Parts: sequence; structure tokens; C-alpha cells
Amino acid sequence: MTVMELELARHDWAAFTGRGAATEHLPRALRHLFAATDADAVRHHAEYIRHCAADDGLLADVSPAIAAALVHGIWTGASPGRDEALDILTDIAHARVSDLEPDAYGIVSEADCMAEIARGLPVYAEILEVGEGPVDACVDLIFTCGDHDPWTRDRAISYFTQALALHRLRSHHDQLRACLTELERRG
Repeated sequence: MTVMELELARHDWAAFTGRGAATEHLPRALRHLFAATDADAVRHHAEYIRHCAADDGLLADVSPAIAAALVHGIWTGASPGRDEALDILTDIAHARVSDLEPDAYGIVSEADCMAEIARGLPVYAEILEVGEGPVDACVDLIFTCGDHDPWTRDRAISYFTQALALHRLRSHHDQLRACLTELERRG
């Protein structure tokens, strides 16, 4: 059994409010996201997962569970599903609880989502270092983790410093330097 399967089994998916979509189908969609090799199939599953997790930039009660499953799936998942998973995690990291109706999509907190996303910090750095994935999503996730929590800030600063030394990331040096400078400023 994979680590993602253990994470999927940990949740009562049908009990979530979600964003108007049937959340009980999320485990199947998450499995298929990482198993699919066809770009259209990956996109189909990613759209459903994204709709449940952070549609229109708003979080739902299922968002932390989706983030946890995606992080666990990324450890062993391959492209193209892994790349979509990183993009969905970026969407969740930037989504917010509704100001007008905070409980409209169930009880959720941005901190709970970020706690799950931060668990993937080493894998985002590994993907960035190895270069087999979406660089922008990895940089964004590393920065967002470092921005959110002092525990991850030191690591994010270290990862960005190391990434600046990689020749193949030269086209991203401005982005990496800007993230590094901002995290160092926040100290």
C-alpha cells in the first residue's frame, strides 16, 4: 500500500461539504490523477480535484485532505499527474476562506491547508533540483511554505540558495533571487 493510499484511507471523503461536487469520488480521482498517462485524462481528474479544493480561489473543508493526499502522491507520482498535483497545491496555497461566508464550504482554515502543503517542502526542493517538473510551481510552493512558517523559512532560504548555484536554473535566477530576498527580509 502506498503512502497516498494510507492518506486516502484516513479520511471520510463523503462527509466533506466540498464545493458542490461529490467529494466521495475524490479518492478515485486522486488515484487516477497519478496513474493517468494521457494528458486529457490527467486534465479531467485535475479539474474535478481543483473544483473541490480551491475553486474560484476559495477553500473548502476538504481542501486540507486533498492537499495531504496530493503531497503524499507527489513522492511517488510521475508526470504528467505529478505536475498537475503541484499546480493544484499552488492553487490551494493561494486560496482563502470566504470573507463573506466563512463556513459556506464547511469549516476550513488556511493554516490547516498550509500545514499539509508544508509537509511536501523537501519533495518540491528535490523536483526543483532534479529539474523534472514545473519549476515555477516548485518555486512558488517553496516560497509560500517559507513565507507561512518560520520552521520552513530557513529551509526555503537554503533551498533557494542552493538552486541559484544550479546552471540549468539560470533562466529562473531573477525569480529565485526575489524569493530569497523576500524570505531573508522576513527573517
